[in-house]
Amino acid sequence: MLPRTVPHFGQSLVMRKTNVVCNNLGGLGPLRGPAELRFRGAGSLAPVAGLGGRNTSLDVVLRVKEGYRPQRPALNGLGGHHFAAAVNVAAGTEAVVQLRLVRTPMRLEAKEEEPIEVSKLFVSIFDAEDPFQGVAPGEVFVKHAEAAYWPNGTMLALEGKVWEVPAGLAPTLLFRSSGGFEATLAAAPSAGNLVGGSWLGRTFFIALRSPDVVQAERMPGVSLRSTSTSLAPSGGAVASGAAASAAAALASAALSKELGLGHMLKLEPSQVRYNNLGGQGPGHLDEPSIMRLEKVAAQNGEDLDLVVQVRGSYQPSAPNGVSHGALLVTVAMDTSVTLLLSFCKWSKERSQEEDVALEHLYLRISDLEDKVPSLSSDGEVIFQGFQAARFPGKEWIKADLLQASDSWAVPAGPAPTAAFKKQRRLEVTLAPRTRGGTDFQGRRFLLHFSSQDVQACEVRLG
Repeated sequence: MLPRTVPHFGQSLVMRKTNVVCNNLGGLGPLRGPAELRFRGAGSLAPVAGLGGRNTSLDVVLRVKEGYRPQRPALNGLGGHHFAAAVNVAAGTEAVVQLRLVRTPMRLEAKEEEPIEVSKLFVSIFDAEDPFQGVAPGEVFVKHAEAAYWPNGTMLALEGKVWEVPAGLAPTLLFRSSGGFEATLAAAPSAGNLVGGSWLGRTFFIALRSPDVVQAERMPGVSLRSTSTSLAPSGGAVASGAAASAAAALASAALSKELGLGHMLKLEPSQVRYNNLGGQGPGHLDEPSIMRLEKVAAQNGEDLDLVVQVRGSYQPSAPNGVSHGALLVTVAMDTSVTLLLSFCKWSKERSQEEDVALEHLYLRISDLEDKVPSLSSDGEVIFQGFQAARFPGKEWIKADLLQASDSWAVPAGPAPTAAFKKQRRLEVTLAPRTRGGTDFQGRRFLLHFSSQDVQACEVRLG
């Protein structure tokens, strides 16, 4: 073991509860979905290291080999560390974790993964119960690491074999030309300190850094309190430094002129035909598992209906419906739902119903509990496939500034309006993360729609 100069580890990949899109490690919960823990848009590669001359957005995916048993699966992915993934392991058991870097898919349901390799991947694994980011004896074993670096500059060359991380301060491990690694996490049977005794298990943090990764602190939608950059309006600024200049350049007068909000859809309870989203009621269970509102707008003399579906499981916290002229969708706390929103009409030529791709469509989502349209916590709304967004009183910002991929986890604060162009189906995710407001069992979201391509229907129902 020799003293060496500590290398530049690069930027951190962001793995926080705000960018968790699947939390079902080993198929053991706490949520449903594929048997994995996935952090979407954890970082991106610069064009020189990416593909096609554009930034390449990365997902971090954790899977476990058979035999994994958590003590408190609710702790997975939801730890209190800024950049690290949390993995809970039952006392007296071990978990073989396989972590992979993959390209962020264009759509959440994509089945094939595209592996991504970085020139250097630096990994730190430490016990959440240790106040000094350390590990206990026999807790962590890694495969194929090339070197280990300690905070004092000491370096140990490894030969790529299985290596037991020694007790004490956790080293940073180097994996060269890597798209991931495998590690074994062994939870000591002792209860440990107060935290360990409370949960009767061990929670490990896994942190990743790479010099190939674009600065993670500038990634929109992942609001890091330790940075000075914020996309939410504060003090009249959208962002600071270079981000503010880029925002000002992209939010041009031409874009603002193009994106006029047009007609605001004023929804009414009498328009609700079906109200059984995800088969959860409150409408009759014989109804289709959707929400459908009739004659919400008209285009070229033809009436349009609004249809809402869900992808995957859905847990409401209260009855859905219409409130304040907007669509009301409720979501149970610490769960998430992906909504598929479309406008449809009856095609006389085809004698069937078809979705309508509006040239311009605008959507604002806010909490019903707040007196002004706003969002209570980071990442509780995720927009996908949008063209631009605008915070109240600010200029339009193009989507490629706000996101590393085709999705954007909206930060807490005033609710922005997202602009969509020629989309037959909108996809948004609602994921209430913290308790607050008047609905302590979940969150009630209001969805406001507007478009300059539609008009109000001449005849209202009821």
